[in-house]
Amino acid sequence: MVKFKKLISCVAAATLAATSLLSGASLGASADTTLITNGGPYEGDAYYISTYLRETYFNQAGFIIQFKYDTVGTPSQPVEGEDGTIDEYLGYNDTFEFLVFDTYWNGWEKTTIGPAGVDVSSNPDEIPEENQIYTVYVPISIIEGKLTDGSTPFGINLQTGGQLGTSVVSIVSLELVSDGTPYIQQPFTICGEWTKGEPSDMTVTPEGAAKVIANEWNINVYEIDFSDWTNPTIDVTVTYASAQDYVQAEILVPNGTANEDGTPNYEAIDLNYVDVEAATYTYTTEIPNITTSFIAAYDGCTVEKIHVYDNTDQNVTTSVTGDTASQVATNMGLAWDLGASLEATDEKGNVNEKAWVNPKTTKKLIQAVKDAGFNTIKVPISYLNMIDESYDE
Repeated sequence: MVKFKKLISCVAAATLAATSLLSGASLGASADTTLITNGGPYEGDAYYISTYLRETYFNQAGFIIQFKYDTVGTPSQPVEGEDGTIDEYLGYNDTFEFLVFDTYWNGWEKTTIGPAGVDVSSNPDEIPEENQIYTVYVPISIIEGKLTDGSTPFGINLQTGGQLGTSVVSIVSLELVSDGTPYIQQPFTICGEWTKGEPSDMTVTPEGAAKVIANEWNINVYEIDFSDWTNPTIDVTVTYASAQDYVQAEILVPNGTANEDGTPNYEAIDLNYVDVEAATYTYTTEIPNITTSFIAAYDGCTVEKIHVYDNTDQNVTTSVTGDTASQVATNMGLAWDLGASLEATDEKGNVNEKAWVNPKTTKKLIQAVKDAGFNTIKVPISYLNMIDESYDE
């Protein structure tokens, strides 16, 4: 990514662009989603199964868990806590637990699940049957409601219950289900002053359109759903107090894989380390509409504003089908050459539109060209990476 003002002076100064097609997908925020199929068998009290961050389940109504007992054993006996109190004996109704935690990884209050339902405070009248499938609906409001100190829920862990004892259980399926109300994502702006190494409070306008945590390392934005958007676009406005060499200026999104603890791996939309002068810059990045969270990673500057919107301005549907060459040429008007961007190859012959120091080609770049008075763009394209040494496809 390079500073666009070096390419064409009529474009707003210091606008940078990035785009990518990433494999994999994040979980949708409004559709029913299967999280586990045929999980287990699990044995032992408080055996960790998985973690679901709030960005995964926001705007969902609850979990539906279907499970069975491979072996019906004896529940554990209640254990006296450090404060001398004894937890209520739940027996089989503590077969699974959802534990909510907040943005500081505190909380861990449990919601118990068993054959009789959610948070049942005594043993069921009958011992569960082996291999019978039990289905329990668990509202997310109940799970998150266990954070009674007013802190913000950040995720939920799923584990076997503290009373599983000698039983062995399996999860037939675990689903996230919505309440059927479609979610409409609004454009939003995040404002504040954040510098890497210094946690900061940043506000989202309109309130509720997204959540943000600006920790000492990055700005994390989550609880977003762009599935109905055409071209999600992020403008990040930053100020450098002094000239900087090779500093990070990137947007990262989940790449469809997960860490061992179930949290998503993030990948930069476009690897971007820039040399800048002391000035204010706006970086523009287009992201996939499957994205449900992103990270703004910027070094050596103060991030002042993040504007997120669906950039669909100036979409056209004009067709030249049936026109003669003369008619097409007449309508072309003033033309602009994209240059070698889509012909550029690196030293290994791989097509890389940034290899020759051009910026990524994005909708915002094309809009800037249009605003400068051009009606036509020439787009050279290379297919060298599609041809083998024998010049065959």
